[in-house]
Amino acid sequence: PVRFEKGNSSMTLTPDIAYESEKESYADPLRRLGASHVISGFDADFSAISGKSWLWNLSAGVSYAKADPKEEILTDLEPDTPLGQCVLSNYSMLKADRTAFNVSAGISRPVMNFIVSLRVAYRLTDYIGEGLRHGAAVTLAAEF
Repeated sequence: PVRFEKGNSSMTLTPDIAYESEKESYADPLRRLGASHVISGFDADFSAISGKSWLWNLSAGVSYAKADPKEEILTDLEPDTPLGQCVLSNYSMLKADRTAFNVSAGISRPVMNFIVSLRVAYRLTDYIGEGLRHGAAVTLAAEF
């Protein structure tokens, strides 16, 4: 990461690269599915202190995952049944290239002998050509 500081604020920029591999298999009937991804991404994080005790944080990130599907073996799978269609649809998403975008904002403040934090986050994942996934979270925490 690269960090810049000025007064009571800082900006951190973090490029990253990762590799993930997912494999699923069943012995009877023989079924094997898998895919791996090379993932490149970039995150930016801004933090600032206001007053003497308020810590503000904003962050955003983006990533791209290039898929490398593995050989699929689907013995006795009936693709015309609802279960078969579900398996094939899930595997299409698993082996898809994908992009992801995330943003979050948070605030923290000491209260008595602990720190209270509130954070709001949103993430959009685009399984390219297969569908979208939206995720949101609100977190309230007390750290001792």
